[in-house]
Amino acid sequence: REAVYLGTLEEEDRLIPLIKRIAKTDINRYVTPKNPNEILPEMVDELSRTSFPPCMRQIHSRLRMDHHIRHFARRQYGLFLKDAGMSLESSLNFFRSEFTKKIDADKFNKEYAYNIRHYYGKEGSHREGRAYNCAHIILNNAPAAQDCH
Repeated sequence: REAVYLGTLEEEDRLIPLIKRIAKTDINRYVTPKNPNEILPEMVDELSRTSFPPCMRQIHSRLRMDHHIRHFARRQYGLFLKDAGMSLESSLNFFRSEFTKKIDADKFNKEYAYNIRHYYGKEGSHREGRAYNCAHIILNNAPAAQDCH
């Protein structure tokens, strides 16, 4: 029992300063809202390797590996891509091309396309969402089993 406690203290000494630094980082510095040079789906793999922050790189990797990501990861990643300069149509095509490797296009359109349009202010309250900053990602919606965010 004491060994577990000591391990926890060592982890806290190592991780707490790192988490505090990450929490102060603004993810929006990685994106240029309303970028006139649109990001296209075929550019995402290279941009992921060279320009994405680690959290978005992790989500992208999981999407490519599993051809699916769960709700909060989809939301974070979808908003990130939108703010980075991906158009609604490109975003729909990007997610559709991955998800339909496991599900049919009709299911994608019924279960996932609405949320993507919502990120762009085309559904629901018609307000555009913004990419979450690092503090929000760390402090909210803790990952559950099978989550990658």
